[in-house]
Amino acid sequence: YIVSWIVMNKLLKLILDTLKSKHPRVYHENAPKNAEYPYIVFNINDGLKSHRDDLILTIDIWDRNNSSMVIEDLADTIDRLLDEANLPNEFVLPTFYRQQRLKVEDPDKTLKRRQLRFNVQTYFK
Repeated sequence: YIVSWIVMNKLLKLILDTLKSKHPRVYHENAPKNAEYPYIVFNINDGLKSHRDDLILTIDIWDRNNSSMVIEDLADTIDRLLDEANLPNEFVLPTFYRQQRLKVEDPDKTLKRRQLRFNVQTYFK
């Protein structure tokens, strides 16, 4: 059980470092209240269990802007970075497949949000 949390933390660090290679403000689960826009928040949840672990990676990209150009460019960058990417390290062998790309509306029209969901087919070493 402890080993699985250690290995899961290695996967979370891999995702964090990969996203930070394209954008400096990346947070796991929650962004601080004073986070500068645009920023990225990601979560990972259990998916199907078989001979591998299929996990669901949800990435929310937030911006406060009248235009959605910056957030669309950032979503494109993340999509190109992760879709069909195989990012093995010494602990985990994940391959990412995008499932959805969503525009999430907010009552505040200056607040923009895009959501990317990936199936992460994962083999743990």
